[in-house]
Amino acid sequence: MSSPGITIGPGITIGGGIDIGGGYNSYSSGNGSLQFSNTGDVKITDSNRLSLSTGNNWTIEGWFYFNSYSNQDRYFDKYNNSNNEYIFWAETAGTRSFVTYSAGGGTQNMDCAFNNPPLNTWVHLAFVRSGSTFNVYQNGTVVGTSTGIVGSVNVNSGSAFELGYSGSYNVSNFRIVPGVAVYTGAFTPPAAPLGVTQSSGTNISAITSGQTALLLNTYTATPLLDASGYYGNVPVNGTITYSSAAPF
Repeated sequence: MSSPGITIGPGITIGGGIDIGGGYNSYSSGNGSLQFSNTGDVKITDSNRLSLSTGNNWTIEGWFYFNSYSNQDRYFDKYNNSNNEYIFWAETAGTRSFVTYSAGGGTQNMDCAFNNPPLNTWVHLAFVRSGSTFNVYQNGTVVGTSTGIVGSVNVNSGSAFELGYSGSYNVSNFRIVPGVAVYTGAFTPPAAPLGVTQSSGTNISAITSGQTALLLNTYTATPLLDASGYYGNVPVNGTITYSSAAPF
């Protein structure tokens, strides 16, 4: 005879992040991080849902904890089969940049450089395209801006996404929202784990159901899960560390 399972009796409270019955949808509370140190990465191939095409607004954000800096650190990128790319990386030891790069033509169509975020502390970074303007926000303040993102590089069709390519850092609550410029001016960074949807606020746009394409806020379970519910189990290459370190 099979077991009847677990019975929840009176006086027992089920808290957030606990899944009853198991299964791959057992998301955690988001209070943790992924730790990268050049030994592994997260890679989603053919990630057309994560559209960063040239004609659309979009937002990439998360909390980052940089342990050290070196030239050519490459934190995340999205690229298609022609090696056209959007990249967040270190061009020089003194700056970090978000660039649009066409490998075929060897040209860099947009370069939004900003000073290194501080080391050994959590920093909220948001990369936002709104119309023809691209802004990098650090803790809610614009630290870099560019209009060069109207260049011709398109990484929607047949494109892949990679997080943790190189560098020593932690990332928590990493979210991609195609089609929405979530932040439109100076804002107060979220003080709690990100959700798939959110209400609007001062210089903050609402995110409605189905708009979030990727949300990695699950760090206590294996395999790594996409909390947006779209990708399910997210592929991990090599070794990454699930850390209890978090910005909240």
